[in-house]
Amino acid sequence: MKTLPVLLLVIGLPLAGYLNRDRLSEMWAKHNAAVAGEDVSAEPAAAGAQRGAAVAPNPAKEAQTRATAIYPGLAIPNSALNQKFVALYKEAQASDPALLARTDWPLTLAERAVVALGGKAMPRIAPVAVSARAQGKQVVMYTTSHCPYCKQAKTYLTQRGIPFREVDIEASGVGKLEYQRLGGNGVPLIMVGGTKVEGFDEKELNRLL
Repeated sequence: MKTLPVLLLVIGLPLAGYLNRDRLSEMWAKHNAAVAGEDVSAEPAAAGAQRGAAVAPNPAKEAQTRATAIYPGLAIPNSALNQKFVALYKEAQASDPALLARTDWPLTLAERAVVALGGKAMPRIAPVAVSARAQGKQVVMYTTSHCPYCKQAKTYLTQRGIPFREVDIEASGVGKLEYQRLGGNGVPLIMVGGTKVEGFDEKELNRLL
């Protein structure tokens, strides 16, 4: 009779281990993260959602969402605004970690990036949406590297999340020929679809885009 409890014990231990393998893996993952110095006080968001638990808001993530809404150009890979934001972030990591500890650091860096590119920071409560007119229109801007109005035009388009192709007529022979064929007489020369805009004419760009 003593054989039966021993047999059940022998079978039961491996079975219990198998049924709880996911929980054990989770425990070890948390342990390893704790050793590495990571925060393991909260479960993954997906697990929390499955259990019906409320996920605590992340102020910095909310600020990042707001920054992208106000400056859609941040979300465009390799755009001037995107690159400047990344550069400022790396600088802050090295020289101003206190800034990155603030909940509004994404907005602050976005504003600094815009100003560094020659633009003006926009009110934090006024997101800019891409207009229906701008969607589907090809925008090409002919520029030179030393033109201040070109920088203003680039900032204008970048802040509004409007994709454009920049052609430096001093650096590209083909670009210069395109510019001449269009009757260019100064920069920036901006083509919005088939419409030519000479200089940085914000009122005209607002009408077209």
